[in-house]
Amino acid sequence: MDRRNRNEPKPRVSPWAALLVALLLLSPLGFYLAYVRGGEDDPGGGFPDPSDAPANLLGCPPIRDLGPVKADTLEDQIDGVERAVERLRKLRSKRRVPITLLSPEDVAAGLEGDQLKGLSKREIERDTRTLEILGVMPKGTDLEELAKQLTGQIIGYYDTDERELFVNAASEEEVLPPLGELTLAHELEHAIADQTFGLPLGLKAPPSKADATLAKRSLVEGDATLLMRHYATSVLTPRQLGEIQSDPTAETALEGLEDIPPAIELLFGFPYTHGLAFACELFAEGGWRAVDNAYERPPSTTAQVMFPLRYREREGAVHVRAFGDLDEPWRRLGGSAIGAADLFALFSAPGGETRRALDDPTAAASGWAGGSVEVWARGEVSALGLALAERDPEDHLCDSVHGWYRASFPETTPAPEQPGDAMVVKGRGRVAVLRCPGSEVRLGIGPTRPTARALIE
Repeated sequence: MDRRNRNEPKPRVSPWAALLVALLLLSPLGFYLAYVRGGEDDPGGGFPDPSDAPANLLGCPPIRDLGPVKADTLEDQIDGVERAVERLRKLRSKRRVPITLLSPEDVAAGLEGDQLKGLSKREIERDTRTLEILGVMPKGTDLEELAKQLTGQIIGYYDTDERELFVNAASEEEVLPPLGELTLAHELEHAIADQTFGLPLGLKAPPSKADATLAKRSLVEGDATLLMRHYATSVLTPRQLGEIQSDPTAETALEGLEDIPPAIELLFGFPYTHGLAFACELFAEGGWRAVDNAYERPPSTTAQVMFPLRYREREGAVHVRAFGDLDEPWRRLGGSAIGAADLFALFSAPGGETRRALDDPTAAASGWAGGSVEVWARGEVSALGLALAERDPEDHLCDSVHGWYRASFPETTPAPEQPGDAMVVKGRGRVAVLRCPGSEVRLGIGPTRPTARALIE
């Protein structure tokens, strides 16, 4: 198929796909620049001792047997990158990937307003109130504007609906800079994997499958990010890596993320950071074939991504009891699954402050065995129920939720408790009631104690 240049594109991308590609500029490149660059006196030159690499990446040693892609035109560069990706990933493209060239202005125009497309106003209200009442973002935050911030400077993305790749490029005669080439390699890997396995993203899955969808996305992004790591260290030269470090696009994108709440930043970066570690775990066990096999049985929870032993043992999510109802004028906005990745993000930045993080957010999140959240509205007032299944009493998940809530809202004060209560606190115009019967952890938040209790009993 011909590579095309469109002036007025109308790309169809999933609401979160654009956000995750934007975060490609945050976590994966941050890793590359920290790992593959030389010393302070020689930025971008040479490679560090492999023993200095993170422990969970030592099973994924870079392959450095390919030379740089040499091309005078973008067409030749795309072909060269595709051949390198095929060699590194050990997959063959079944058909030529359609690639549409876009100017930066066209990318912005095509994606603006698409980040939350597919979500109803009710669903956007549900998500906004959930993030606010959990202290993830300040009250009054415009979630749609926040999503636009996350798009930042997008260099390219793969459209899973049209199975087409969109590249930010000025013309067919001008080759991509190293940052664009690296991003192109990532997106071409998506396209080739999609042709070979089919990407198990479940983009239209219901909210009850939100954690499973994020787990599958972590496999997909972890696979492509691992390929990027190989590409960066086996194709790009030290000079090109140095150019990435000084590329103003990456710097601008990072500046655009400065106002993003840290828990949201962590959650949207999860498929890249934790997905990379997960893919490396598979790669260490059986090379690319083990990664290939995972597409047939993708992880079903983010806990499986964070703790690969649970993936190997196929440890799924435990069902949690339903929430109670609230009488009119309360209206139920809906609920969603909450997974280990969500807890990790919450525990890492209580109240939107990383300085308040629990001592070990990963260990605290490991207590997760299942969970869901439900939110209600009465005018401008919100109420929320959080239900978690604890994997093991020794995980002390109840204590972690207690510590997270008090760290999130330090101005709250204790309120009278009833038998079985693990915590009752009030402040900020609401009351929080925590109960931990058996292996359950149930947190109710509402304007009054009866409202908070009604949701979790």
